[in-house]
Amino acid sequence: AFMLYMKEMRAKVVAECTLKESAAINQILGRKWHSLSREEQAKYYEKARQERQLHMQLYP
Repeated sequence: AFMLYMKEMRAKVVAECTLKESAAINQILGRKWHSLSREEQAKYYEKARQERQLHMQLYP
C-alpha cells in the first residue's frame, strides 16, 4: 500500500521541496504516510489488494 502511495505522491513532494535525494524524498513520504488516517490509507490498501489479485491471476 505504501509503495502505491509513494508512486502517486512522489512527483508532488519533489515539486514542493528543494531536496532531490531519493532517500530524503522517501523520508518525507514516509512521514506523510504515517500522518494519514486509517480511512485515507484504506484506499491504498484496497488498491494493493486488487493489484495482488490481478498479479495472481496473470502469474499463477
